[in-house]
Amino acid sequence: MAVRKRKVGTVFTGTRMRINSSATPTTWQVATTLNIRFIMAAKRVRGPNFSAEECFHMSSIIKQFSNIIENKKTDGVTWAQKRKAWIKIAELFNATSSAGLHRTVQQLNAKYITLKKSLKKRKSTLKQEEYVTDGGPYKPLKFEDGDVLDSIEMLMPDANGGLSTKSDSDPLYEGML
Repeated sequence: MAVRKRKVGTVFTGTRMRINSSATPTTWQVATTLNIRFIMAAKRVRGPNFSAEECFHMSSIIKQFSNIIENKKTDGVTWAQKRKAWIKIAELFNATSSAGLHRTVQQLNAKYITLKKSLKKRKSTLKQEEYVTDGGPYKPLKFEDGDVLDSIEMLMPDANGGLSTKSDSDPLYEGML
């Protein structure tokens, strides 16, 4: 049976499939399989979810390094400072964690980014609700993770929801009506 060269992961002929064994597309390795259609990567081991206490604990540690982590500069020195700060945060978190779980730098960083995204979504939802009621009184929304997000909001300098202006034309317009 003649075997033609094909890309990895596309169509397989019979029980033979191609695996690209190097960077050059001319070298191919033929592997024999038993009705295996796709090459699966190793399954990721999932850790336990962060508890509310862990989020509070993480935010209290991050508060000490917030000026470094929330720095908007993107040069090499700043990135090195951020890397060192996250390593220090992970060391402090793991040393003083009451849950006894070891969290990596990547896990803590991903959770912090997720909390910031949740905070932005909550702010956006509140702003949308305010515009729906045309600026009048509205029913306040309940959020289950409000306390954790409030602690993260203190760390973010730009979390106030937009820029304010000293000279607004709304009072002049409303006076004309």
